[in-house]
Parts: sequence; structure tokens; C-alpha cells
Amino acid sequence: MAIKENLKEKIQVLLTPEDMQELNIIIMRKAISAKTRPEPISLYVRSLIKENILANQVEQPSYVKEAIKKIKK
Repeated sequence: MAIKENLKEKIQVLLTPEDMQELNIIIMRKAISAKTRPEPISLYVRSLIKENILANQVEQPSYVKEAIKKIKK
């Protein structure tokens, strides 16, 4: 149980109590509509962060490939 409380404390640093309550409501609504168990807040927040990272990733240009293209010309 200590681990769960520790994760909750870390999330609470980022969010206000009102935000935590709204987040709980969102998670509960999704669980009810999907007829599944609600996922832990930490897992939900982690998935939101990962989705955001993937949505905003830009392929890093390869300087080696660019140099090879210039040499071939």
C-alpha cells in the first residue's frame, strides 16, 4: 500500500486536489462506459503523457545520411 500512496503523492504534486477529483471522475466514467475496472491514476496519467510524446515526436534528421547524399551529388 505504501507504493500506491507514494505514486499518488507524486501525482498530487503536479495536480491540485480539484484536478485530482476531476481526473478520478474521468477515469470512473471511462471505466463505466467500457464496463471495466477503473485504471489507477498513475497508469492513466502515464498513458496520457506517452500519447502526447508520440503525437509530438518529430523524426530527427540523420546528419550522416545527409552528408552521404551530398557526397553522392
